[in-house]
Amino acid sequence: RETFRLFAPQECELRVRPCWKCGGRLEVIHRESARIVNFKHSIQSLEEKEKDLRLELVDTKVKAQEDRECLVEATQRINDERDVLLEQIMSLKHQVADRNALDGEVKQLNLNKKRLENTLERQQPIIVDHKRLVVEIEKVKDDRKQWKGKYQEQVEQNTQFEKEKEALAQQVSRLQGENKELRENFLEA
Repeated sequence: RETFRLFAPQECELRVRPCWKCGGRLEVIHRESARIVNFKHSIQSLEEKEKDLRLELVDTKVKAQEDRECLVEATQRINDERDVLLEQIMSLKHQVADRNALDGEVKQLNLNKKRLENTLERQQPIIVDHKRLVVEIEKVKDDRKQWKGKYQEQVEQNTQFEKEKEALAQQVSRLQGENKELRENFLEA
């Protein structure tokens, strides 16, 4: 079907649609102008950008949620590490305090050692006398052993002499008895 071009606006045309029942119609067709085409292209590109931005927004929200979770985990981990670090610091403080106490004890022990060494130096003559006395005591013990041995020998000799004395006393007694008998026999005779 043919259309008639209109002079203003340029992108408009007139179309006639004849109809025997109603008498027909006239249509004004307004074609797209360059401005509308530009607007459509702009709308289309804006819609694509909006779609991209929506996807980017969703990605950003997901990333933000992941970052939030990472932040919470990192905060928890840092708090745990801080607690562990504080415990280690307290332990080290106790160790330092213990070490200081031990250093104090070591100093006190060194002072006591020096005092004992000084006392030992002052008592050195006594120690020398003690050693000399120990040697003399050993000599006395050796002498005692020798004297004890001699005493045992004397006791044994004494016992021997007692036995011999008894034997002699018996012999004397017997001899006196014989002498008495001989005397009586001699006087009787």
